[in-house]
Amino acid sequence: MKTLKLICLLACVLVSGFVFGSCSDNSTDYRYVCVQQKDEDRWSILDLETGEILCPDEFENETSVGYEDGILVAQNKKGKWEYFNVSDPSKFLGEDSYSQAAIFEPGCDATFVVRPDKPIALINRDFEEITTLSDDITDVRAFAEGRAPFCKDGKWGYLDESGKEVIEARYDFVSAFRKGYALAFTETKINLIDKDGKSQAAFNRNRYTAMGIEVMGDEWLPLQKGDEIVFVDMNGEEKFTSPKMRPSDLGCYQMFNGKTAFYDGEQYGIIDKEGTVLVKPKYDMLLSLEYDDLYIAEDEDGYGIINGNGDVIVPLKYDELYALRKNRFIVSDGEYYMLINEKGDRLSDKLDDCSRSKFQELYNEDVEEVVEEAAPYVDDSYYDADSVAVAEEYGY
Repeated sequence: MKTLKLICLLACVLVSGFVFGSCSDNSTDYRYVCVQQKDEDRWSILDLETGEILCPDEFENETSVGYEDGILVAQNKKGKWEYFNVSDPSKFLGEDSYSQAAIFEPGCDATFVVRPDKPIALINRDFEEITTLSDDITDVRAFAEGRAPFCKDGKWGYLDESGKEVIEARYDFVSAFRKGYALAFTETKINLIDKDGKSQAAFNRNRYTAMGIEVMGDEWLPLQKGDEIVFVDMNGEEKFTSPKMRPSDLGCYQMFNGKTAFYDGEQYGIIDKEGTVLVKPKYDMLLSLEYDDLYIAEDEDGYGIINGNGDVIVPLKYDELYALRKNRFIVSDGEYYMLINEKGDRLSDKLDDCSRSKFQELYNEDVEEVVEEAAPYVDDSYYDADSVAVAEEYGY
């Protein structure tokens, strides 16, 4: 099986830090990504909705991705990061440049920046400083539903958009918030917490293991219990399991529309919450896109899209497939990248490269060594051998 290379934007990522998410309750999509046009060394911006190239060959280095607000982050000539709008890339926004800068998540009025030789700070959408975080906060991640994970003294908690520590840093690692809930880990417990930090349910880590990608589907949380996969509700009650479902390193278990991909120990199929197999296991990988009953699938021929009944929507023929916006996919045929829609229609010219950076992992530069020790994480939106190894080390 090929090395799996896919980014699923709509999946909430379990982290001891790194977060894909938003301040709103709804899943969000990228609108802009940084690309290299065919036979060009410089970088441009691709509009994922229209397929149009914006800011052609404007940038010497990769920029961040961008949302509907059109605000991205790019390096200036001195190597520092500044904000710009795709409507006028020649004009940087605000008066400061940064050694690190994160984009604004949809619905969020604040984001994190780091000035040279300064602690992590919060700025608003007018690029004014809201507050500077204390020196002992070594690491932060993107906001999701108004909460941003932060690391202090080797433990993780959550900040609000004013920079206030609303959930104390007392956990070994945490997830992004999703539908009002997050996972927070201690040495012995997996805690399902609300946005006030109150534990709704707790699971003994000697018995249960988090699945590593999804905090909540439509209604249930997937956990591994020994060699079983169980789905639990928000009270911690086990609601569904099946002997057909076996543990998987690829985080396939997400219950949407009453269905989940599952692994039988050899290949992947789709099962509903009544235990009926809807698609017999025959794929090397399946991952729900969380909308329109669609799944990214892989077989020996490559990556494509199927629906919950097993119908092939986009032929499984691509070497790489990135789900960055609803019904928009960046795919690679092994030589070039291109943008396609959910029908497989090509929407862009051939591209030499496509960057998918968010710049959402910021750290206090004065204590970088502490950060590295305090924040081992798995970015489960991008799978490779190293991420699986780290996942196994930390038990999720």
